[in-house]
Amino acid sequence: MQCPSCQSSDTLKCEAAYEQGKSTATVRANDGTTGTVTTVSSFAQRAAPPSPWLKETGGTAAAVGVAYLVIDGISAMRGSTALAVLGWITVAFGLLFVWRLVALPKYFRKHSEWERQWICRRCNKVFGP
Repeated sequence: MQCPSCQSSDTLKCEAAYEQGKSTATVRANDGTTGTVTTVSSFAQRAAPPSPWLKETGGTAAAVGVAYLVIDGISAMRGSTALAVLGWITVAFGLLFVWRLVALPKYFRKHSEWERQWICRRCNKVFGP
């Protein structure tokens, strides 16, 4: 695939570039415990897959949070624990609704687009076929 920006043929699918730019190492702490550390090169970061759904739904999640605060405020004024429970149920179902109907399809669409994208090793331009 040829880069539309610099006309270079030194290109790579974003998926492959991201995998090649990741490295994982096992590290040992002073207390003897071990853990895994993954680093991603700057080139691989440009070719990274789309972000998880939480970053994509901030506005809707905020609206659900405001709805909870309103219900919680009403329950505090009335001294009702039933309304407080209703507030928590509203938040749970609201977030589930946002995730299922808004964020999940959007993420799958973006991920599908990402699987078809390429990145140029010469100019770092990400482009589609």
